[in-house]
Amino acid sequence: MKRLIEGALALMFLFMTVGSAKAQKLQVLDPDGNPVGYAHILNHAGTVVNMTDLDGTIDLSPFRGVFQGKPAVITHIAFKAQTVNLADAGETQVVTLQDNDFEMTEVAVSPKDYIYVQTYFRLIYMADDTVLYYRAGVVDNAYDVKKKKVSADKHHFSKGRYGLMKFTLDKLMGRTIDNFAVLPSKSTLTANSDAKVTFTQETPDRERISYGNELIGFIVKDREAHRRRTTVDQNVYLRHLWTEKGKSKKLQRMERKKNNESKYILIYQMDDDGNCSVEDFMMKQTHTEFDSYSKMNNKDEHTRIWLEVFSTDRAYVTKRELKERKKANRVEMSYAALRQFEIDHNVPQLVPQMVERINVLMKKKEKLE
Repeated sequence: MKRLIEGALALMFLFMTVGSAKAQKLQVLDPDGNPVGYAHILNHAGTVVNMTDLDGTIDLSPFRGVFQGKPAVITHIAFKAQTVNLADAGETQVVTLQDNDFEMTEVAVSPKDYIYVQTYFRLIYMADDTVLYYRAGVVDNAYDVKKKKVSADKHHFSKGRYGLMKFTLDKLMGRTIDNFAVLPSKSTLTANSDAKVTFTQETPDRERISYGNELIGFIVKDREAHRRRTTVDQNVYLRHLWTEKGKSKKLQRMERKKNNESKYILIYQMDDDGNCSVEDFMMKQTHTEFDSYSKMNNKDEHTRIWLEVFSTDRAYVTKRELKERKKANRVEMSYAALRQFEIDHNVPQLVPQMVERINVLMKKKEKLE
């Protein structure tokens, strides 16, 4: 009898183990049914748990304990944030996000030398689940119509920098941040960018981007909303590129950081034929994450850094008018002023959980001062 009971308990434990091992997958789609790659999944406390892959899917099984039975929040720069109750293990839950309300400012075409494009950026630096650094600001970009070249006034752009890592990041990453924060000079990966990059038409509005035989991204064209969205795993692209060019040190550094991943999301306004130009830039997001050892905290940490950039003003201007606009923006903004700038220019807001984490960072900064 005792053996029968022990056997029954063992069998019950086996079924429980198998049941709990079932994958709990979440798939995120846009309103047209296209997968949304690199959507952030946050728990109720605002911790970034992980992101969807290029196919818009994520396996949440390893992170079930992080959610503590509470709803998750799905965020993406191009869509409205959505709170969802996670399904039971073993199910694939499909969530459809809705487009955000961010639109391009209308601009009348004029025969002038420059197109002025004002961009607003914000950067968040997280180690594990702690926000260590936040930076935001406004950049003046000028697109030379004749030369078809973009330049940016990065030395005098309005900005605010907050966090315990201010000095370190400004010295080590400031130049990189400034480069990412300006208007892109061209769409990420065009057909002429690299002979090894191929574009395959999967549907009338969706192209697959490959490097050799490996998937590196997708281009989705929403003709009704006049938007073109490019999602690229830049890390895979660079791995192939550096291998071909024999950049062994860069490859070793990438391997050393283990999960080093860099993603790009670009969204442009496009015409009826699906074409877009640099002055039609709407928004972009770059995301980098990696494992590293923190000498400061004496432990292994998982770092996430992402930067969002939005177009907030456009105009055809003369050289004199361009100088006047740049001069007007040469002022350093406070944290409150930057938040108000977002509201005034209809920049999609961060979810409340993330805003609260940044507010905590600000309070720590005030105490140190």
